[in-house]
Amino acid sequence: MVGRDPYGFSKVLSINRGSADGVRAGMAVIDSSGFFVGKISEVNSNISKITSAADPLSSIGAIDQETRVQGLVKSELNTGLIFDMVAQDNKVETGDTIIVPPAEESVYPYAIAKVVSVEKFPNKTFQNIKISLLADVKNIEKVFYCSEIIF
Repeated sequence: MVGRDPYGFSKVLSINRGSADGVRAGMAVIDSSGFFVGKISEVNSNISKITSAADPLSSIGAIDQETRVQGLVKSELNTGLIFDMVAQDNKVETGDTIIVPPAEESVYPYAIAKVVSVEKFPNKTFQNIKISLLADVKNIEKVFYCSEIIF
């Protein structure tokens, strides 16, 4: 069961599973479609907190699946979700899938977002890459916790 802030301010979710169920901080959390939701950030014996990928206070190391370009998935209050810290000379295209690599090599990477738009600016260091989460974090009801992830 997934709980959330009823006022919608926080992007932290809670689940009714904890250390008694084998949950550990740092584990990846995915939805029923296998899309990355966030990571376990706090664990008690029967309840755990998930910091979602949409949380403006966190960032997640990620990779463009098609071009292998690395960056950070971040939420910005005024612009929504972005794939940040990608240099102007790196190739990222609209429609690319952004993934989160797992810590264990035997586990598949988790798809987190699709690239919505890419803007390059000759006088700036980084591209402006807008993304859209694949998981519907606002309406999620069931999640699964998996291996630890690399950040």
